[in-house]
Amino acid sequence: MTTTSTLSRRNVAKGAAWSIPAIAIGVSAPAASASTTCTPTGMLKRVHLEAKDKGRFGGNVQGLLTSCCDGQSRTNVQFLILLDGVEVARSVIYAARVGIPTPTYTFENLRASKGVHTVDFQMINADSGAIIASEQEEVKVK
Repeated sequence: MTTTSTLSRRNVAKGAAWSIPAIAIGVSAPAASASTTCTPTGMLKRVHLEAKDKGRFGGNVQGLLTSCCDGQSRTNVQFLILLDGVEVARSVIYAARVGIPTPTYTFENLRASKGVHTVDFQMINADSGAIIASEQEEVKVK
């Protein structure tokens, strides 16, 4: 018995409709299996903070990843700047490698009322939000 199969737009659409759930499940499975509760370790390598005039301040920060989880050699990190406990700046996400300093994140023209303020520098795991390293300094805004 011979069966002839015709390739019509309708048959292609039916096949695509059945394959989309399988593709979605296949794509999401590796991400779920790679998740971990481990927190990488690191340190802030360079922190600079400078008060400017008219209620402004700025500075920069650089980090160094000292270990990752599950034998990985890199982790996505992000820098947060908090003024008196409130987030005022957030960097882009960097793919940090163990033993290699991250690019320097520079923040400028942040505003604060006159007086002495506490500034927290944090390097976080961009995937989990866990703090990898932090440092605190005071800035006197004019």
